[in-house]
Amino acid sequence: WWTRATMALIFSTPFNRPRILEVWETERIHIQGLRFLNSPYFHVFIKESRNILIEDASVYVEYDVESNMALAELLANETLHGMGMSFKTAIPDIEALDLASLSDDEITLLEDEVLALLDSYGGFNDLKDGSLTFPLNTDGFDVAGTNVVIRNVTIRNFDDAVAIKSSDSSDIYSTCSSNVLVEDIKVDYGLGMTIGSISPDYETPCIENVVFRNVEFSRPFKAVYVKTGTRQYGSASVRNITWENLMISEPLWFAVYIGPQQTLFETEGARGCSLYPVTSTDCETNALVTISDLTLRNVHSTGGFNPIPGVLRGNASNPIRGIHFEDVSIKSREEETYLNESEWAVDKDFVCENVVDSTAVLAYPAPWCF
Repeated sequence: WWTRATMALIFSTPFNRPRILEVWETERIHIQGLRFLNSPYFHVFIKESRNILIEDASVYVEYDVESNMALAELLANETLHGMGMSFKTAIPDIEALDLASLSDDEITLLEDEVLALLDSYGGFNDLKDGSLTFPLNTDGFDVAGTNVVIRNVTIRNFDDAVAIKSSDSSDIYSTCSSNVLVEDIKVDYGLGMTIGSISPDYETPCIENVVFRNVEFSRPFKAVYVKTGTRQYGSASVRNITWENLMISEPLWFAVYIGPQQTLFETEGARGCSLYPVTSTDCETNALVTISDLTLRNVHSTGGFNPIPGVLRGNASNPIRGIHFEDVSIKSREEETYLNESEWAVDKDFVCENVVDSTAVLAYPAPWCF
């Protein structure tokens, strides 16, 4: 069915990737001892619930399967990576084909033709060479609710490892995602201990009183991660979030990112700014999401691939209030030097905008705007 899911995107059929486990409007949830493998979308998604315990579990995404999904994402676009080649016109009559009527062998033959075509244009090389930069929504544990404990889990999934999503005033069991403890986690190639994404709405989405602690990251894309959405009505809030005792090894992008969602979501009209601030200067913040009281304590990152230690971006009319660094260090791969030391030809510091009432104690480098 992986092949059929891939081909479905080629034909622009409706979004069809299922989640392995999805639970809504439930009390007293206990997930223990389960291994979730190769979900085509979020592995575990819990929404509008309370009294949740997830323990002794794992999420694993095999790279060859993830690459196949990345191929599907490529094929869903009319042009591939700006190659100047329109996939829908490169294979004659492709839109006239009825996917549901094709046999498995016919689908495989068509997929082989697609792969050969991509190879001829160089569009599959990034996957064959091991690029791990594609966002495919293979989140590990995405939870929106109250009274939540997630502990002793391992995750390798190339997307958000644990994401605390918002609840709002329309929900039955949880009007604000709150009282959340995430601890004793190991993450390989994940996208962070994440808050959000959270977009404003008339029902005032909210996330507060969350602790992530005792987390080991190996080659994460991001580790400390807060992301806001782009919706332009209503309001939302994030308050009192702590990341404590984090060991981060060789982050691939940012060890710390607090700011606007970078991935493109057409349903919200976002333009996407995944490479900000390296190749893009346009990544709009959201004045309707209020963020306050974020603490990083005993957080240490080494071997980072990105010379920029992190991104901290509030909105000019609604700045982030109260980011507190306590015993935080972020080192690059460049001889393991701190990022603001003289060994760097160009001083690299945090991207820091519209952040107020913040402090840094034993922080290397300390964000310049604190």
